[in-house]
Amino acid sequence: MSRRRRPEGLKLEATYFQAWRKARRFTLAQVSKKMKIDPTAISRIERHLVPYDQIHLQQMKELYGVTIPDLLYRDPERPHPAEDLVKLVNKLERSEDVRKVTTLVESLLAKR
Repeated sequence: MSRRRRPEGLKLEATYFQAWRKARRFTLAQVSKKMKIDPTAISRIERHLVPYDQIHLQQMKELYGVTIPDLLYRDPERPHPAEDLVKLVNKLERSEDVRKVTTLVESLLAKR
């Protein structure tokens, strides 16, 4: 089996594979055992030295319990701002307060 190498000059986009592995408290050895891939290969994928494929995405998605877009684009260490906002609004008890917050957020978004 030949090794896939990154073409010269091509920079692979950053992902959050390593951050999700660490957030779920998995070691390279544990992930290696579950994915049936050498730990070195996983490390190289996490460090953007070799490309990942659809099988890797599916395996990590199931192992870490997240979606594929999360693996690629969402840092597990930084909560999603929308999630924080929803949590705060859910704490409001009066509908008048919810309306005020909605108006404020809409005005902020309109200024973009």
